[in-house]
Amino acid sequence: NGRSPVGALQMIGNAKEFTADPTAPTALAIRNYAVDETAWYAVKGGSYKSRLAEAVAFAVEPVPASYSGPDLGFRCARDK
Repeated sequence: NGRSPVGALQMIGNAKEFTADPTAPTALAIRNYAVDETAWYAVKGGSYKSRLAEAVAFAVEPVPASYSGPDLGFRCARDK
């Protein structure tokens, strides 16, 4: 239905969000990116390039620290 786990709608934009959350790579991610890196981070959300089933706010994908792409962005934020 397009809702996030907390009920928010229309959270998908034009870019996935690169986060500072370290994560472990999956076997599929290691095959897809074919890199020898020890630092992996969580990319969250979907983008204009995502398949429909993956274009959800709660999607999480492990990527190597060196990953870049035209559909990847980041959010500037600060703690109070």
